[in-house]
Amino acid sequence: MKPGIGALLVFCLMQVSVYAVADSMRCGQRFVKTGDYSAEILLACGEPMYREHVGFAHQGDLHIDVEHWTYSRGPGQFLRILVFRGGRLHRIEDGGRE
Repeated sequence: MKPGIGALLVFCLMQVSVYAVADSMRCGQRFVKTGDYSAEILLACGEPMYREHVGFAHQGDLHIDVEHWTYSRGPGQFLRILVFRGGRLHRIEDGGRE
């Protein structure tokens, strides 16, 4: 294997691991991840500091409910915004610092 190929492979694997972490969040002893149901996340993480119904996404003829839940991870930490579509976690975003 050429030296440049090995470095490229390591770089690509590091990028994949970064994205995997971005799709999960630690709540106490548990991790929640994209695809989890809102009820599971509520049991694992408790009530969010803020909930917002932001509207509906259209998927074919269906109107899917979209919500944002905001969790605090403590002073100086980035807020975590959980985006739900149809009652399932769609993605996790970083908000501003608390």
